[in-house]
Amino acid sequence: MIGNLIAQIPANLPVQGVGNVPTTGAQGFDKVISIAVKLAVVIAVFLVVKGGAEILLSGGDANKVKAGKDQVTSALLGLTLVLLAVVFVKVVHSVVITNMQ
Repeated sequence: MIGNLIAQIPANLPVQGVGNVPTTGAQGFDKVISIAVKLAVVIAVFLVVKGGAEILLSGGDANKVKAGKDQVTSALLGLTLVLLAVVFVKVVHSVVITNMQ
């Protein structure tokens, strides 16, 4: 049922673009994913640096060290989840495109 609905969607369905993001097909999809991953990496690096600075500036306070470690761990876990989500979405996207052809 869902496959039939997806098959009815034109491959080059035009949508309104923003800036340099292409407005049709896989190019637009890949560009949006690329921008999202770059943003996630920048945020993760910032949070890892912030957590590391918190550890370094803790002055031996166990609570501050734990908070810094938790922040670094959370940032890396979040980045891992984003990257896994990208892999999942790309696999699903390629399967859908393959089945539509």
